[in-house]
Amino acid sequence: MKYLNAPIICAAVAFGLLGSAKGLDESLIATIVDLPSFIKEYQLHASYLSAEEKANRLSNVTSMLHLGSLPGAFIAFFSSHWIGPLWTMRHLCLLWIIGMIFFITLAGNLSQLIAGRFVMGLGVGQAGIIGPIYLAEVAPKSHRGLLVGVYALSEYFGVFIGVSICRG
Repeated sequence: MKYLNAPIICAAVAFGLLGSAKGLDESLIATIVDLPSFIKEYQLHASYLSAEEKANRLSNVTSMLHLGSLPGAFIAFFSSHWIGPLWTMRHLCLLWIIGMIFFITLAGNLSQLIAGRFVMGLGVGQAGIIGPIYLAEVAPKSHRGLLVGVYALSEYFGVFIGVSICRG
């Protein structure tokens, strides 16, 4: 336990909680798309849409975060080398917050919803790279698995928070 000092614990908390953004988004979108108000506002079951158009609209909304995660992961791969993991973490948090602002201020705009989820995906994709790698780099050998596990645990924490908010 002598290796678990204050800087390691702070890194575990700061970088470990990056996973909660992904878990939060997955649980929020999974519960929101079933809400009658969301279905009505974004016309997910509109009579003028064919079954294929309805499915496409729903899949565009739900999968756009994952589409943004791929370029986000590439950005993190290079930016962590160029500007370091700490600044990359700040960058990804800013992208995620901007995407969340898009998401919160929608007012029925489907294009803004899709764009916001893509921008959030850019941040979440970076988090999936930066969090575990940084924790593995700073952790002593004997605690590496424990600290990387904090990242995985925080994903489930994000899922719990998102489901609690929407179903609560």
